[in-house]
Amino acid sequence: MAGHSPEVATRLIEGSHFLAKQNTKRFLGGAIVTGVVCCFLLSCSAYVIVNAGFWAGIAFFMAVVAVSAMMVALLTGKVQDFSWVVRLVPGSRPPDKDAPASTERRAEP
Repeated sequence: MAGHSPEVATRLIEGSHFLAKQNTKRFLGGAIVTGVVCCFLLSCSAYVIVNAGFWAGIAFFMAVVAVSAMMVALLTGKVQDFSWVVRLVPGSRPPDKDAPASTERRAEP
């Protein structure tokens, strides 16, 4: 392509270089924010476990998992499968995998 049209080849190279720089900046920004959030969550977890007790720490962890699942669903559009959490809650049953997804509440049999 450079032999036929060097100007077009130069523009393509500059465009791909610009996109690579932009992606690198976004990745580094995301890595820094992720590190800060992880440090914050670790310090909050340690504070809750030390001052409120073990079971409050477990509840805090479950709340963090729930919030992170909602953020992933909102930001990426991908829904996580957290049906394993249902087994941890006493008196609940796992969802029926064959049933269609619905927002309506069903009566318990």
